[in-house]
Amino acid sequence: MRAAKLLGTFTLFVAVMITGCNKDENPVNPPGGSVTYVGTLANPSETGSLILTFASAPSKQAPRASAGAATVISVSGSVKIGDTTIVLSGTYNTDTDSLIVSGGNYTFRGTYADGTISGTYTGPHGSGSFTAEVSGEGDTVKVYCGTYQQTSPDTNGAGRFNLIVKGSIISGITDDGLRLAGIVTEGEVFIHFTLYPTINIAHGVIEEDGSIVGTYSVPVESGTVSGTWEAHICQ
Repeated sequence: MRAAKLLGTFTLFVAVMITGCNKDENPVNPPGGSVTYVGTLANPSETGSLILTFASAPSKQAPRASAGAATVISVSGSVKIGDTTIVLSGTYNTDTDSLIVSGGNYTFRGTYADGTISGTYTGPHGSGSFTAEVSGEGDTVKVYCGTYQQTSPDTNGAGRFNLIVKGSIISGITDDGLRLAGIVTEGEVFIHFTLYPTINIAHGVIEEDGSIVGTYSVPVESGTVSGTWEAHICQ
């Protein structure tokens, strides 16, 4: 699932992620309760889970004539990588649709779209991507940390990816920043790249312990790259 190792000459599924962010030193939170997003991060060296709590619900709005009139929401949270938990803090600007939070030498920059917060991050182990879904709206959000192993045409490809399961809906990200999506139905999962929703690339089965195991098959210019994968709850 990782373009650099797994996809090789496969140029069809190249995702470019561009996010712009600004930070306001004086957050002003509009009325309303806090909203928590639960998500995941990944790069070639690490995967983990992410929690971001907005003092009020984020939303995009048209830029105002006066920059001083911007609504800037304070954001707190944490990132967990292995047994290490790092505290984060920062802001989200509704006018510029820009999130920036940092802590423990990590900095996350992202945007809001259709109930999802996503973007890129930098940290001690390099740069990567993250995505998070709103929690507490009736469906439990589960974060899975996964690995894959190529079995054909060779066994050299291996990497990491993460999944977010909210009810029957799956979103996710690979360690190269490729976005994943899919569904859960009757104990099975079906996954595709978000850029090409009609092409399922992976299938899995949810085990009794909550883990997911499965296989993948990705079309490339020279044929098909396939292998096995597994994912375990990382939060």
